[in-house]
Amino acid sequence: MKTNLRLSILVASFMSSYAFGATGGYATATGGGSAAPVRVLTEAALRDYASRTTPQVIQIDRTITVLGKAIAIGSNKTIVGINSAAKIDGELSVFGGKSNVIIKNITMTNERHANTNGDCIQLHGGKNVWVDHSTFYNCYDGLIDITGGADLVTVSWNKFFYTRHGPQGNLAMVIGNNSDSGGFRITLHHNWWGARCEQRMPRLAHGGTHMYNNFLNTPGNSYATNVHKQAQLLSQNNHYLSLDDPIYKDNTSGTGQKIKTSGNKYENCTGRIDRGIDPVFTPSYSYTLAPVTNVKSIVTGGAGAGRSLFTK
Repeated sequence: MKTNLRLSILVASFMSSYAFGATGGYATATGGGSAAPVRVLTEAALRDYASRTTPQVIQIDRTITVLGKAIAIGSNKTIVGINSAAKIDGELSVFGGKSNVIIKNITMTNERHANTNGDCIQLHGGKNVWVDHSTFYNCYDGLIDITGGADLVTVSWNKFFYTRHGPQGNLAMVIGNNSDSGGFRITLHHNWWGARCEQRMPRLAHGGTHMYNNFLNTPGNSYATNVHKQAQLLSQNNHYLSLDDPIYKDNTSGTGQKIKTSGNKYENCTGRIDRGIDPVFTPSYSYTLAPVTNVKSIVTGGAGAGRSLFTK
């Protein structure tokens, strides 16, 4: 009884601390805010609460397998794992017109579901979305795809990896397609791209992406960070370890690519490394850069699902 009471107090404290708070990036999401948490046990329940028009704080404490199409998340939602067993096997999506969403502390995979887009998370036009302290692995397509003019997105403290070579290739993250326009104010900080991520860490087209204090270590990759048509990248104090083509512009899809770098560490890397001297946007938020010499230990010690369950 005392153990259950203590756990309930800790969970309540955790939920309170993440009903709001600075994301360290463009997103200012509050999700479901102070709505009474509801714990879901099935795909049907998750789909139901995620689609409601009212604010919802949706808790997960087990594996939920999504057998149908992607679960569409409505506005003003928090979807959060409350223990280390919280997992979704399938796809979550935030489409245009939906905003203010937090996804946190969940392990996600989507390898078997080729009847969907095969992503873990698809943000297609969604706005003000915060994806934090989650783990993504082995998707049929991308681990996270941010397309359709999605805007004001922060992806922080997540771990990305694969255990095999996938049917589509191991495509970690895309931000914008060549045919997109608008939006794409994106922040990526303290993320860990790890084993067998082969490319798209991330691949950028359009908008402005700020990457800082990320750790990328994917030996045998084809390329890492790639900047396409009309995209600007500000890359600061990121550690690239044992990679080919760590960061460069791809001029085959149009013009306007710009990269500005400062403080990055390229260790045991080969191939293209952009000089990073272009003028780019200035982030509209405050942030603190950790020394690049500490990034590996900070990120590997803190990124991924469950790492912040009861601490902020």
